[in-house]
Amino acid sequence: MQRKLDEAKPLLARAWHLKRGAHDLTSARVVWVRLAVAMLECASPRVFLGQLKSLLELPELPARADISTTCVYEPIVASLSSGLDTGDVELLKRIAAALNSRHRALTLVALPKWRTARSVSLNSRWPE
Repeated sequence: MQRKLDEAKPLLARAWHLKRGAHDLTSARVVWVRLAVAMLECASPRVFLGQLKSLLELPELPARADISTTCVYEPIVASLSSGLDTGDVELLKRIAAALNSRHRALTLVALPKWRTARSVSLNSRWPE
């Protein structure tokens, strides 16, 4: 939210690396933030969007007992929306809604970027 993207990227990469092999709801939240960073930088969102797709295709995204199963994404999206196009804002909102409530994943197919995105292995290397 502070637009310190160069500082955020290594922290997000480390958080993602720590979840390797044990992906859960926290992993999806990390990738969601990394997707937002890529969008703000006008970089390709392919890997991050594909990994989110892979995570949402899992039967469930487990969450630790000490982690809330819902997250308040709206203030984050609102603070970033001035740097994003309307389609990217809507995509972030709908992915956030799907992470909070899996049945909302169905609304993602209406968005061209989601519909055309291909699942990406959770082991794929992140772009710098």
